[in-house]
Amino acid sequence: MTLSVLFFSTLDVRTLFRLMFVADFVVCLLLLGYRETGTKQRLIRRFVFARVLHGVACMLISLRGEIADLASVYGANIAIFFGFALEVATIVGAHVRRRTVTGLLFAIAALGSVVFVLAATTPGLYVGYAALVVSALFGVAFAVLAGDEQGSRLQRIIAGFYLLVAFSFLLRAYAGFGAGMGVLDAPPVQSFGLLMMFGYCVGGGVGFLLLLKEDVDRRLLVAATIDSLTGILNRRAFFEAARERLARAAERGEPASLLLVDIDHFKRVNDTFGHPAGDEVLASVTERLRRALRAHDLFGRVGGEEFAVLLPEAEAEAIVVAERMRLSVRRLTTPAMQHLDCSVSIGCASVAAGERAAIETLFRRGDAGLYAAKRAGRNRVVAAGVVEGVDGGSWKPASGFIDGPAPTSAAEGGDRPAG
Repeated sequence: MTLSVLFFSTLDVRTLFRLMFVADFVVCLLLLGYRETGTKQRLIRRFVFARVLHGVACMLISLRGEIADLASVYGANIAIFFGFALEVATIVGAHVRRRTVTGLLFAIAALGSVVFVLAATTPGLYVGYAALVVSALFGVAFAVLAGDEQGSRLQRIIAGFYLLVAFSFLLRAYAGFGAGMGVLDAPPVQSFGLLMMFGYCVGGGVGFLLLLKEDVDRRLLVAATIDSLTGILNRRAFFEAARERLARAAERGEPASLLLVDIDHFKRVNDTFGHPAGDEVLASVTERLRRALRAHDLFGRVGGEEFAVLLPEAEAEAIVVAERMRLSVRRLTTPAMQHLDCSVSIGCASVAAGERAAIETLFRRGDAGLYAAKRAGRNRVVAAGVVEGVDGGSWKPASGFIDGPAPTSAAEGGDRPAG
């Protein structure tokens, strides 16, 4: 006895369609119990409506021969076409956001409905045309999700399942066109497609719920790591990422440098024009500084108007980057900055190749350099000597720093001049 006979010999197609109806009903209940607002709530409602269409269609097909063909054949298949089009459009649109794809899916459903009504006249043609339309819908969804370079692993798994469904329905189309098999017949080729559809009724709903949860988790991660005003790493996320990069640099025998950047006289902006104007200046300065950096530079906001940058470079190269950042904010224009000159002061601290230094150590030394830049007149870069181990190092001027001993930093007990 072959495996196909063992697996499909007792398959009752009417019962399978009624089980699909039950599966759709359960999925709808679960989704309606999932609390979301705004866009996510609209997506859930669309998905539930799509599943209602599919569930009703499955029940109508299970009554084939007991009710009029207008309902069990034409009405049921048109409901399936548009139900699947709406369902896959909801999932694809929520992650890829391409309106042309949604239009294409509904165009396939509409054209398929017209062809089905006009050309499907026998049980074999019912199956052939219907399976071809469903295969096309899932094939398009697979192509879009699989082609999304930003897609998650879950999204790619769903895309793979879409491909399997599309292939199984191509086999069903072959069974309908080639062998004249009706929907209630159960040869292995057609039964495989129906079982795949039953699996999708359950798995597709679970996958949609997981995609919603994945999106919520992504938003929570962004909220926990990204500064909402500037769109760069917040203090905690910057320090965590910097620790990892410094450890990796030490293992590879590479140098690293930390830049601490502070907007000069920022308090005047808030006091004179108010905090909304200050927020505008912060966002504008952040964008200028970001343009002066490379994609692999670590950039974060570590205080009110203070930023930090971790560079995979030795001190000399880091000073070049710092100078580029300092010059990038010149002639910055905002309503608040029409009356104030915008400039930044920058402190630089470096760790030598092969040496280890904690981010807290670099931060203290960079902060002392920043303090020295403020004391020396602002709008300049001050570099500490290379940190050798944890406590070593020396000071030297950069960008017009006035020669003399470095003042004590705020991190080490001193007071940095305001702004």
